[in-house]
Amino acid sequence: MWKRTVDLTYRRLAFLRDTSEADIRRTLRVSYIKVAEAQARGAIHFHAVLRLDEATPAGTWAPPPDWATAGLL
Repeated sequence: MWKRTVDLTYRRLAFLRDTSEADIRRTLRVSYIKVAEAQARGAIHFHAVLRLDEATPAGTWAPPPDWATAGLL
């Protein structure tokens, strides 16, 4: 289910930028961290933080393009 969320994030960003999903994936990377929390009633609750980074080789980091703002995300 998480892969679907990330894939839909790329798709929605492409729609908002009026470009292709492949172009978005070449331009930036959706980085994230998620934590599962067990609630007292027995349900599992997830917290997630998404971040947009410039698409760079693995192990390196760069800030996102100017158009990739928190408001857009």
